[in-house]
Amino acid sequence: MIQPSALIAYPAATMSCHVSNPHENLRSLDYRYKVAVGGMLGYELNILNMSEAVKKIIAAQIAQYKSFEHLMREGDYYNLAFPTKYPYSAYYYAAPDGMELLLTVIEKGDCPRGKTKKLRLKAARADAVYTDTISGKTYRGEELRAGITPELLGDGDRAQLLIDDNNGNLPYATWHYNTCQKHTFDTICDNSCNACTWTRAVPG
Repeated sequence: MIQPSALIAYPAATMSCHVSNPHENLRSLDYRYKVAVGGMLGYELNILNMSEAVKKIIAAQIAQYKSFEHLMREGDYYNLAFPTKYPYSAYYYAAPDGMELLLTVIEKGDCPRGKTKKLRLKAARADAVYTDTISGKTYRGEELRAGITPELLGDGDRAQLLIDDNNGNLPYATWHYNTCQKHTFDTICDNSCNACTWTRAVPG
């Protein structure tokens, strides 16, 4: 409630969001991180008391966050589902040109399994093509603008990040969908991109 309420009046660049101690619970660490990336990310932890596994995950989280931090600092914020009305929260940040988007879906503890309401990403470029690098499914920007319905897992506190970025000079973007702890986000073009000669190693 604090984050979406604060963002009504203040830009994300003024909001510090911290990850508290997960006590070696890696799922909890993943959830706390994905909630905290809604603002300026920070950690309230004693590094001397963390296991090597937690240190490794946090390092990967920070590296991932740095790849899209500019969206919170300079992009536009759009609230799609307020947690007082739905058993989940959904919002996204968009770059001014609409070719970079960060969509976050946060499930509350009592969220049932199913799908979200239709989430309309109006800041998406209608002439762009977005590809889910996990499933390989492609979406036209006009389809994202019309609305998508991400899956809700319904098994306790969960959070999902969906990220897309423009990888070339032509209006072709890539949609990344992350629900695991691999944090494998690349910024090079995928095999379908005809704007350059880069290739993407799609995470499994």
